[in-house]
Amino acid sequence: MKYLLVILITLVLYSCKSNTSESTSGDKLVENNYEKPESDLFFEINYEDILKNSKVLHLSQITSDVEYIKLETSNDCMIRRLDKCYFTDSLIFIGNRDHVLEFSRDGKFQRRIGSPGRGPGEIDLIRSISILADKKMIAVETNANRTMLYFSFDGNVIKTVKIPDAAYTKVMNDGRNIVYDFGAWGSNKYTFSLTDKTGDTISTVKNYCNWLNTSGGVLVSGGWQEPFTSKNNWFVKDKYNDTIYTITSDAIRPSYSINLGKYKLPDELRPERLGLDKMQLYQENAINYFYVNLFEASGKLFIVSHCYLAKGGWKYLIYDKKERIGIQLGDARNLPTGFINDCDGGPDFWPVGTVNDNQVYAVLNVMSLKKEFEGKSNKSPVKYPDNQRALQKLISNSEISDNPILMTVNLKKDYLIINK
Repeated sequence: MKYLLVILITLVLYSCKSNTSESTSGDKLVENNYEKPESDLFFEINYEDILKNSKVLHLSQITSDVEYIKLETSNDCMIRRLDKCYFTDSLIFIGNRDHVLEFSRDGKFQRRIGSPGRGPGEIDLIRSISILADKKMIAVETNANRTMLYFSFDGNVIKTVKIPDAAYTKVMNDGRNIVYDFGAWGSNKYTFSLTDKTGDTISTVKNYCNWLNTSGGVLVSGGWQEPFTSKNNWFVKDKYNDTIYTITSDAIRPSYSINLGKYKLPDELRPERLGLDKMQLYQENAINYFYVNLFEASGKLFIVSHCYLAKGGWKYLIYDKKERIGIQLGDARNLPTGFINDCDGGPDFWPVGTVNDNQVYAVLNVMSLKKEFEGKSNKSPVKYPDNQRALQKLISNSEISDNPILMTVNLKKDYLIINK
C-alpha cells in the first residue's frame, strides 16, 4: 500500500531507452548518430561485474578532512524533508516544498526565499532548483503554473518565465535549459531537450519506447535522476535508460553507459506502461530489477542502486573513470554499506551529492545519529580521537527534533579504490 501511494503522487515520470541524439542547425533538425561511439570517448560500466567485486573501504582512504555542519533550527527554518542541498562558496540552499531555505556555509539560517501560493511570484510546489552562482540568482521551477521563478540570493523576485510541461527544467549557468520530458501518455517524442534562453531547441535525445495510453489517465512512478555537474560539465540520465549523456556547447551527447544486465527492468514491466489495472504484475517482478542513481566527484562515479520496490537491497558502488575499475562497498561481513568511518567513529559514510568537484556530502538525521554513534562509541579505534570527541559533543548538544546535520568530506587527490 505504501508503494502504491508513491506511485500515485502527482508528478509523472516516464523515460525510455535512447542511443541517438539530435542537434539543430538553424531551423532544420539534423540527426547525429552515436550508435557506435569511439571507444576512447565512450565506455560501458558492467553492473554485474561490480557486484562480484565487493571490498571494504575506510573513510581515511579517501579523506583526512571531515566537517559537520549543524543546520540552525527555529520555527522559521524547520526542514520538512531534506533530500538535496545546493552549495555556493558561501551559501547552502534547501528546497522546502513551497519555499527555499538559505543557510550560510556554517549552518546559520539566513532567509526564506519565495512564499506559498499560486499567484505571481509564489510557489505551490517546487519541481526543480537551479543555482546560478555567478549571477547570484536561484531559479525555482513551480508545479501548477509551469513557470520558472528567478530570485536573487537576497530573496527578491527578478523575473518569471513560462516553461514547457515536463518532469523538470534545469537552468544552466549560461542560461540554457535542460528539459526532461516525463512522457505521461507514452507518446513523448524526446526524452531530453537542450534549449536556448528563448526556448528554441538546440539538441534532443529521442524517445524510442512509445506506447499507446488507452486508460484515460496517467500513472505516476516517483523519482528521477537529477542532472549533475562535474568540472563545469552537465550530465543527465533517464530513469530507465542505461546511457549517461553530457551537455556540450551545442548538443546532448552520450558519454558512458551502465549495463545492468539481468537486473535491467524490461520495457514491458515499466509501471507507466502497465497502468493501474496491471500493477500487480509489476509488484510481483520489480524486486528482481534495480534502479541506479549516480553523480561524479574527483574522477569517481558514486553509484547507488536499489530494487524498484524500494524494499531494501541497497548497493553502494564506486567507479574510477581513469582506471576503469568499479567495486561494491561492503563491511567485514560483506554486507553493503558506505565507507567505514575510521576517522572519527561516526556513521559510515555514503555521499548523496557534491559540494564542489572535490567535496561531497551526506545528510545525517539527528535521531539516527544519536543511536548509531552510541552503538559505535569506543568499540573500534579511530585515527583522529579529538575529532571523535568533537563529534560526540555535537551530537550530545543536539535535540532529536533538530534539523539534519550535514557531513562534508574533502576527497584526496587521485585516491585509489583498489591498491595496485
